[in-house]
Amino acid sequence: GDIFIGGMMRVHKRGTGDKCSTISDDGIQSVETFNLVLDKVNADNSILRGVKLGSLMIDTCDIDTHALKGLLSFIWALIKLVSFNLFILSLKPYIVYIADSCSCFSPASYVYSRQCKFALIKISPWSTHPDLSNKNRFAYFFRTVPNDAIQAEAMVDLVAERKWNYMSVVYEDDLYGIRGNREVDIAAKKRGICIAVSRALPRNPTTGDYKKIVNDLINVNKAKAVILFTKLNDAEGIIKAADENPQSRGRFLFIGSDGWAGQVPTSLNREYELNVYKSLTFQPKRNIITNLRPYMTNLTLANHLNANKTPSTRNPWFAEYLASKLKCQLPVLFPGSIVNSTVRMCTVNDKLDPATYTTLAKMQSVADAVLALAHSLDNYLRDACKGLPGLCASVRKNGTKLPQNVYPYIKNVTLNGINNNTFRFDANQDGAAIYDIASFLGEQKWKNVGIYQNKIIHTRCFSIGISWYGRYNDTIDVTSVCSQPCKIGEARKIESSVCCWQCQACFPGQYVSSNGTECMSCPIGQKPSANKDACVPLAIRVLQYDTPYAIASLIVAGLGILMTIMVATVYYTRRDTPIVKASGKELCSFILLGSLMSFANAFVLCYPPSDTTCIIARLFLCFGPTIIYSGLLTKTIRVVIIFQSKKVLPPEVKMFLRPTYQIITMFAFTLLQVLAVGVWFGVRQTPAEVIFPSSSVAFRSCKDLEDVSVLAGLVVPALLMLACTVLATVNRNVPTGFNETQYIGFTMYASCVIWLAFLPIYITNTYNFGIKIASLSICLSLSAITVLVCLFGFRCYVILFQPELNTPK
Repeated sequence: GDIFIGGMMRVHKRGTGDKCSTISDDGIQSVETFNLVLDKVNADNSILRGVKLGSLMIDTCDIDTHALKGLLSFIWALIKLVSFNLFILSLKPYIVYIADSCSCFSPASYVYSRQCKFALIKISPWSTHPDLSNKNRFAYFFRTVPNDAIQAEAMVDLVAERKWNYMSVVYEDDLYGIRGNREVDIAAKKRGICIAVSRALPRNPTTGDYKKIVNDLINVNKAKAVILFTKLNDAEGIIKAADENPQSRGRFLFIGSDGWAGQVPTSLNREYELNVYKSLTFQPKRNIITNLRPYMTNLTLANHLNANKTPSTRNPWFAEYLASKLKCQLPVLFPGSIVNSTVRMCTVNDKLDPATYTTLAKMQSVADAVLALAHSLDNYLRDACKGLPGLCASVRKNGTKLPQNVYPYIKNVTLNGINNNTFRFDANQDGAAIYDIASFLGEQKWKNVGIYQNKIIHTRCFSIGISWYGRYNDTIDVTSVCSQPCKIGEARKIESSVCCWQCQACFPGQYVSSNGTECMSCPIGQKPSANKDACVPLAIRVLQYDTPYAIASLIVAGLGILMTIMVATVYYTRRDTPIVKASGKELCSFILLGSLMSFANAFVLCYPPSDTTCIIARLFLCFGPTIIYSGLLTKTIRVVIIFQSKKVLPPEVKMFLRPTYQIITMFAFTLLQVLAVGVWFGVRQTPAEVIFPSSSVAFRSCKDLEDVSVLAGLVVPALLMLACTVLATVNRNVPTGFNETQYIGFTMYASCVIWLAFLPIYITNTYNFGIKIASLSICLSLSAITVLVCLFGFRCYVILFQPELNTPK
């Protein structure tokens, strides 16, 4: 070729020490994908016109020292060309493309930092170490896959999406595993997920190492989810060790990185499939190359052997690979090997079986890498050679600077990939961060069940999410939590770690703190929300007309109003009869007015409180009983003056027995209440306010009715009632034909009983303000009804039903 591309592939697996082990499927497929794309590019006349690409493959065996030797062979070839043919037009420049067949920083990335003075461009299909995104250190490094930091977040996001909070991590003791574990740890802490066990596999682990780690996983029996940040060999070793231990067989759900995604189990022995069943792995989203399988199954030994029967440099390992797949032997390729007579000899026409051979989707990363380099070279040569085909003189003259010259073209390349996928590098020279989520469903079959991707939204922030295909996520029946979530209204009492706790029920009136670890009391006026995770304002209650105790008080008050109207009607229509005249119709009118105010107060008290209704209720509470008992006391004093006098009353005394002076006397008593109310209003305002009789109740009420301060408005009525009771008792033996004091005395006795019964209910009730207000209303109404019944009842009966007794006598 005119330009050589070097390919460093993990064709063989890592063995013990520095030795290579068995040949691998993904290694051979990587080499042949490389060759397939080069053939396609070289056959396409629309790209790299007059320029052919050549290749040189090196097997790294996934070992640093092997990779370093391979790099030195590249550099040595370049040194020879530069030293002896510097600026010679026939110089064939090199640009190195290193395709390491493992998802790691080492070995290809390890050697990248040791390139001496040669700026070799590297485009890796599987190197995912996060540090490689640091362009200060790795300016010429590109990759067609995203870095492991995003993969680690994807794996932890899966755990968080399942609402798990307890998991274990097993990783390799190399740069790939150590950095992957660190990124998993960072992502887990951000999401509040605890890592129960974190174990590093030693390099070149033994069966005993695998068994020891499995035992450690078993000891933490609640961590069912296990992240395996390893490559194929170690993942298979862990899974086999788990299968051999009866306590762990089928117990764990393994979450795999791209180091072994879709590759386990690798053998035909399916005994340990139970331990892989429904395992989930993440790998960069790729599709099967459609023509790779027919290409691979049409390859024969004749394609890869030289005339002398030695392996060709195009793929020197294909013969070994074909022999291992077909179980045949090629002793000519391995001088000194023992020929087994029971094993057939390979033929030059042997091929892979199309019915059983499977190609890997991740080969698309290799194809994208080669195509990205080819298109970048084409764009550069078109500009440098002004559209002329071939390598022009300026390019040949500066052959060793070809990598630096092509670099900006690679950064900005956009191409249509081998699967018609659009490919470009991001700002960090990485591939798109999109991952397929595959699950093992048995019979050595992996199926894509979901996708994980970074979605750029309009705010230029990233919203990371998992999308499942169908309802696959509903089939995941594993639970990986240290402690079950607490119920509503329960706080976590942390034990050994933040993910392990006991649930403690909060008391009424408490809510669970935002971190879920404390029960906290709501401030006054608030209560816990329905989910007990915050406080919300209490619903403010008021005494409504439709509550039972309000209905009771309104019925009593309504009955009292009806009785007042009836008495007033009888007295008005019979105002000229002797009984009405003798009872003092003026004072009776005021007594009926006070009763009506007491009854009306029930409707005011049951109305939703406001400043206006509170003032009205306060005035009715004070003046209703005051007017009643002022009238009764005045009537009592009138009787005392008339019947307790030993001699004829002088004219100036008789003057006070007239109705006008009786009304003045009653108003004088009422004036005492006016003064008392004035002082009360001055000392204590009357706004409506919300009170909190308990932590769970908010009640809107008048400030005057909250406590015993309401008794301040009843001091004057109480004194009037006491004086009236005493005078009525002392003067109960008036002439038989005039039993006014007896009616008044009985009225006072009944009123005292009512007030003594209801006031303790009002004073001691500090929680149910509805009952408290209703009891006050009923007390006022009953005391007024007592006056109507005892003072006016008999008189009305005589007036209506025994008019013959309604005489001056």
